Amino acid sequence: MARITDLRTGSDGNIREAELVTSTRRTIHRPVNLLIPLEIQEHTDHQPTEFADDTSTAATPPTIAPHRYNLRPRNRRPVQPTISIIQTHPTRHTRKWFLFHLMLFSLLTLGATKPSTNMHITCTNNGVLVSTTANHSFQICADNHCEFHVALKNPYLVKFPAHSTLHDHVIMLKWNTEGQLSTMTTVCPALDFCENLDCWFCIPVLLNPECWPMGALFLAMLLLYLAVATLYLLLYVPMTIGKPIRLLLQGAATILLFFICNLGKLCLILFRRVGSRRRPTRSERFAAALAVVACLASQYHVWATACQHVNVFEHHATLCTTSNGQERCQVALTELLKINTFHREACLRLTHNSTLVANIRVRWKGLYLRCEQETIYFTRATSLHVMDSKRCPHMGSCVNGKCADVSTSSLIPELHPANQFTGRTGCLESCGGLGCDCFYPSSGRLFYRIYAVPRSPTVYEAFRCLRWSEQVKLEVTIDTTHPFKASHRFVETAAPNIPIILPSLRVTMTSLSLPPIPSLNTDFITDGHDTSLWTSTLKPHLLCISKENATSAQCAFTEDWQCDAAESKVKCHCSGFPIEREFSKVERKLPLKTASWELSQRHDHTIIAKIPSMVSAEFVINFNDTYDTSSLLIHHDRCTI
Repeated sequence: MARITDLRTGSDGNIREAELVTSTRRTIHRPVNLLIPLEIQEHTDHQPTEFADDTSTAATPPTIAPHRYNLRPRNRRPVQPTISIIQTHPTRHTRKWFLFHLMLFSLLTLGATKPSTNMHITCTNNGVLVSTTANHSFQICADNHCEFHVALKNPYLVKFPAHSTLHDHVIMLKWNTEGQLSTMTTVCPALDFCENLDCWFCIPVLLNPECWPMGALFLAMLLLYLAVATLYLLLYVPMTIGKPIRLLLQGAATILLFFICNLGKLCLILFRRVGSRRRPTRSERFAAALAVVACLASQYHVWATACQHVNVFEHHATLCTTSNGQERCQVALTELLKINTFHREACLRLTHNSTLVANIRVRWKGLYLRCEQETIYFTRATSLHVMDSKRCPHMGSCVNGKCADVSTSSLIPELHPANQFTGRTGCLESCGGLGCDCFYPSSGRLFYRIYAVPRSPTVYEAFRCLRWSEQVKLEVTIDTTHPFKASHRFVETAAPNIPIILPSLRVTMTSLSLPPIPSLNTDFITDGHDTSLWTSTLKPHLLCISKENATSAQCAFTEDWQCDAAESKVKCHCSGFPIEREFSKVERKLPLKTASWELSQRHDHTIIAKIPSMVSAEFVINFNDTYDTSSLLIHHDRCTI
């Protein structure tokens, strides 16, 4: 609602726009067709009028009321009365309350189920706190140090040796959840070395006296006492060799005391000279402070961009190419680098016409071995059962040659329920005659069959690695001095004798040396989801050539039973082999970490072994552009603890 203060006309003289002032003193402009006037109408009572003469009325011309606005006529809207209706309904349960009650019932149902085996790990100052249910077994690793625990309470504290938690360490937790392996990984910060020493008669206490001075002093005195007592027993017993040893020790003690006395005098002289020097001036102290700051800054820069000393062989070769009858020759630069797990990073400076052109940085990230699998057999978890049946002479299957006609694959009709499963059939001689409820005075036969009944539909595959294909992860950084070419960083996988093409160079791994790792020759077993090391010397009872045969139980049966006749029954001693119990051991399931190798499984069930140490490789780097020389950049660092 606003008040009109001015009207503006157009070129034809008609009013086209109005200037309005709102209640907030704001001036606005609006077209006339958008304005709705606020009119106050009067309600008057229309009284009937009497016309005296019809002729006079007809003769009087009608009066036309002048229009106040040049607007289109507006339809009059009748005023609709507002009717408010308030309805009251009896209280009843609507649909939303039904959903609320259903939610409460669901929560109560979930709370009544079995306790969850979800686990959580928390890094503390004393170790790693594992939150789980009581009596739950798990394996926990700090870098390469792994331990197997059974949680006696919730939460359960796991303490690692002090040398494993001296730096930031990776914690990996493994446990079984409904037959499948679950893992959890986190990084815990470094812990205080002294607070994590949980022994008092050990070498760490003796070699770190700052942690426990009294304990280290007591341990040193005890060891010294033991050493003196041992020497006394060896030297002061009535033996001929005792006196020469005493003389040698006395001479060594005299020489040691002489050096200690001279060293003490030298230190005293140096201390006196340093104390007698004049006090440095303010400018000298300021210069020394600047020097210290510069040294620290340079040391920080070196640590951030450290390059190690590696073996480099440089070679220049002239390459000539003929195209369209024209021969073009150029000098190609080739570098041979020797990189290993101790010297992981090499830095090269490339120059042309005595001008720095580029910096090449090659960094070793790790060696990975990929397993090429070969299936040994398929199997299933089974339980062994024995079924027997005694037959008198000339009865049932006890005819003709009796046991001579029975082989391990024979299907005896008396053993029909056991013939449906994979197994072995046997025959033993039994008693006959009237004393054994037989008519003919001849020996009877005792037929039996040992068969394997699958306990679960899970099919296990045992395999081994025929060979391990090598893959080396390299990080190549190319820094050029060209103002329009930025720095490039590449992370590539290098295989032996397969070149890696980069924008300005070509990298080829020509040789690779590995340490002997007998553990990689171990067999593996998988259920299609998890993979475990297979170190058992026993074989399962079912040996199948394919997964389909294992599903239908059409497999070979191992012969590992010993059966004897006991009157009318068979007593067998079979070696049970619970394959699911061997497979469910957490300490054998991948991923596994040791000091010499790490085994893991990818999403496509490929086995990958990482070798962290004792590995070296040679790389040939061929540069595409023309360079004069390459310089090896080396940074010398001093590391302290």
